Amino acid sequence: MNRNLTPLADAEEHLARCTGDPKRLMTFASEGRFSKDVLANLLRTESRRAYLEACATIEKHFTDQCTAKAEHCLADGCAMDGDVCLDALLKAGPEFCKACAEEWIPLFMNPENRVDEWRG
Repeated sequence: MNRNLTPLADAEEHLARCTGDPKRLMTFASEGRFSKDVLANLLRTESRRAYLEACATIEKHFTDQCTAKAEHCLADGCAMDGDVCLDALLKAGPEFCKACAEEWIPLFMNPENRVDEWRG
């Protein structure tokens, strides 16, 4: 590992070694192996907004599903009341990451949307 890299660049270098190429990276992403933030950081700034907006919609969906079950984390009901609930996303686990990856993959397929290190 190159100790002169920033933490993000160090993580990207590790990710490149583990995944090898964009196709393999997209396969790993589709399996829910990466957080939305990791995937966002692999997109150019211009492409991130659309991806993060799509993830916000997904977050709201998982929150709404959790609320509908009426299995609230607090005794007096859901603390979020219309906002996004972290507990709902944690309960969703890899399914949330997979859903975000479904939005990310079409963007990442276009090399113009990738950060320079992944344009290859």
